Amino acid sequence: MPERKSAPRPVQPVEDPVLCSPYEEPNRYWLYDNEGVPRLMPGRRPAGYWYKTVRTGKIQEDLFREEQRDDLPLVNALRDDVKRWRESNYRGASKVTVNLLLHWRRADAPRRLFFCQAEAVETLIYLMEIRIPGRSARSGFQKFALSDSDLKALLEGEETRELPPTSISPCLVDRSDDGDLLPLLRLGCKMATGSGKTLVMAMLICWAFCNRRFNPETRDYPSAVLICCPS
Repeated sequence: MPERKSAPRPVQPVEDPVLCSPYEEPNRYWLYDNEGVPRLMPGRRPAGYWYKTVRTGKIQEDLFREEQRDDLPLVNALRDDVKRWRESNYRGASKVTVNLLLHWRRADAPRRLFFCQAEAVETLIYLMEIRIPGRSARSGFQKFALSDSDLKALLEGEETRELPPTSISPCLVDRSDDGDLLPLLRLGCKMATGSGKTLVMAMLICWAFCNRRFNPETRDYPSAVLICCPS
């Protein structure tokens, strides 16, 4: 009789799946090998995603086969740059922005923000107020994980040179088929259900309008907001 292949092992459970506080930057994570066996790893899990390379067959075990992981180098680079910016107390940002970010990060706040909420707001503000307008020098840093040249390429819808290649090229703009229309800048934060996306949206509106109030003539901050809720 032909030798029967052993079925792939499903992912093995762990006794303590929750390792980190939701209010602090993650410092440990579970890493699963190809056999589904977990290992406890130090540091923060690099951003990435899993995808299947073949169709799932009729056999239930196929659900555990042929999964591949792809990194998100743009997210990981921004994490490093934003962390350094945070530790500098948001050097180079407007006084209004610094006061807001420090206020939101208060350890004695009646309702502390989740780390993912604060980081999402910091990242978008960092891009909109420091990097995209070409004010990198204001931060006081000389080198960045996301270089100015790569950022320029992302804003022009071109491939980056210094970020590691991925199966899907990152981009910060949507180009129109109409050559007379400027590309649409699109920044987004991917957050888990229940992690507080609505609060993040409210904080960004607060940041924009507070800065606009103290700088009414500037074009760096919007004077109106459109909220779309398709679901």
